[in-house]
Amino acid sequence: MNATLDTAHLWFSDRARHRYRIESRQLRKTLQTFVPESGQLTRSVEALFAHQALLGVIQDDLHEVERFQLLDPSAPSRAFYFSLNPRRADRHRGGGRRDAPSGWESIHGGCYLYGENIAWQQRFTQFSLPIELGTGLFDAWVNPFPLGQWHLTIASREHRPQRWQAGTRETAKEKLLSRLDDLV
Repeated sequence: MNATLDTAHLWFSDRARHRYRIESRQLRKTLQTFVPESGQLTRSVEALFAHQALLGVIQDDLHEVERFQLLDPSAPSRAFYFSLNPRRADRHRGGGRRDAPSGWESIHGGCYLYGENIAWQQRFTQFSLPIELGTGLFDAWVNPFPLGQWHLTIASREHRPQRWQAGTRETAKEKLLSRLDDLV
């Protein structure tokens, strides 16, 4: 690229960042108006889903989702429900970008749960609902390839890897097995 194109590209990149931040603040302010004094987020989440569907962030109409139920034969009241969505395999592609464009930085290895990365990965169309809990600040993000109608991810603003496979294979197996009791 020549110097003129580099300058123009950086200018447009700065404008995109600026517009994204302004739109993000405006949307967050609007979403907060839906939160009643009780603090319930239901209406805000519904508004976020409507907004993100209109922008095309939600890329799946869920027509391929299969739902399953496993019953415990010795205790029929105990059941485990799960959904399978083959389109979820596409979720790591984001909006098609794997590499940060000029003027943007891939932070934490391009983690797709980190807000600064989500901006460029989703081509400046995905926005979050901020949630403050006793343990810190979080963002609720809709899933482009959801498991169900209201599937969202709540990610910490402070980057914390959220994988169960951390550590040795044996440690990972122990962590997974300890969580299975909660699921059944």
